[in-house]
Amino acid sequence: MQLSERATVRRPAWYAPPHMEAPIPHRLPRAWYSASFPTFLSHTPAEVLGHLFQNSHAPPDPEQRDAWTATVDLLKPLLATRAGHLLLEFNIPRMGLRADAVLLLPGCVVILEFKVGEKHPTLAARNQVWEYALDTKNFHEPKPRTAHRSRAGAHAMAGG
Repeated sequence: MQLSERATVRRPAWYAPPHMEAPIPHRLPRAWYSASFPTFLSHTPAEVLGHLFQNSHAPPDPEQRDAWTATVDLLKPLLATRAGHLLLEFNIPRMGLRADAVLLLPGCVVILEFKVGEKHPTLAARNQVWEYALDTKNFHEPKPRTAHRSRAGAHAMAGG
């Protein structure tokens, strides 16, 4: 039998034709912003926020924008003398949640969760970041000899 003489495949009536099949969902980016520390330091806060806005599927409210601005302002001086990679709004596997920041340092992964307006880390914040760290550790392909650390950061934003 030649290719042009092939019999057509009969499908049940309930089977959706190929043009009606559900699209394959796109993969979420692992992080809404990803850059080496030097690249992050070279970006203006507006450029970093632009990446975050671009990857959020809904317009962020002013409170979220202010939280991102405070996070960028806090991290810039802290990362100025370090080597590594920064991930902002990192998607946590299986949980459908995002960690505020992940620092990929030589031999160490640090997960940061900022609570704007809090003066001290709460038990709930510590539990949240601990679960993020466990899920990241257990459901990502590990690199040899990499430690996972978690930190719930209390960050009081001035004037807000």
